[in-house]
Amino acid sequence: EMLHQQPEDIRQFLLRSSILDVLSGSLCEAVVGLDTVSGYGTRMLNQLEHLNLFITPLDEQHQWFRFHNLFAEFLRHMLTETHAAEMPLLHIRAATWFEQHSNLDQAFKHGLASGDMEWAANLMDRSIEVLIETGEVSTLTHWIKHLPRKHIRQRPRLGLALLVLLIRVAR
Repeated sequence: EMLHQQPEDIRQFLLRSSILDVLSGSLCEAVVGLDTVSGYGTRMLNQLEHLNLFITPLDEQHQWFRFHNLFAEFLRHMLTETHAAEMPLLHIRAATWFEQHSNLDQAFKHGLASGDMEWAANLMDRSIEVLIETGEVSTLTHWIKHLPRKHIRQRPRLGLALLVLLIRVAR
């Protein structure tokens, strides 16, 4: 009922941004993608906070937020009911934003959630050196476990990374 009482722009913002575990102005702008002007996401988050719409700041500057868990679950359910076909695009937008902001783990998570395994495999292929150089072998191992083997076999570098990981585990 509370959701239906909101203006359409707030409703759409809430639904589309509900795929996110954390919210920032620029991240929401990238995901919501309603041809918004710069600053729209920040203004919406501030408005939601002012309206006490189940949003909690995560930092003192009020740049990062999260929805209350039950509210987020409700919004995701409503998004699935009303905009299921749009969800893969929302996840790819989130994945792209996270990759551009060097949060590769969140990028991969949203890439997988989009269902676009090709995109997720390409992200892994693009990121393999960074993950190895920074010692994030556990992240790489986690990613490889979640990626269908056919996507690994199509990319020699990923196959080699899998081999190196298997050798390390065997030691």
